Amino acid sequence: MHSDDAVNLIDDPKYARVREQMILALGEELQRDPRWIGFWAEFRVARYNSLPRTNGDMQLFTKPA
Repeated sequence: MHSDDAVNLIDDPKYARVREQMILALGEELQRDPRWIGFWAEFRVARYNSLPRTNGDMQLFTKPA
């Protein structure tokens, strides 16, 4: 298979659980290191419906704890 033959399966219902797991894993990784806080902020807003609900400032107007 060549790279131009690749198929994005992100929206394929058969892979919904894998997608969910990957979103959660990336969210956890982005939160671990303060250098990624800007990416975490955008990811958290963009993937709101796929991530666990938390209290706090979604747009990071306040300094994270």
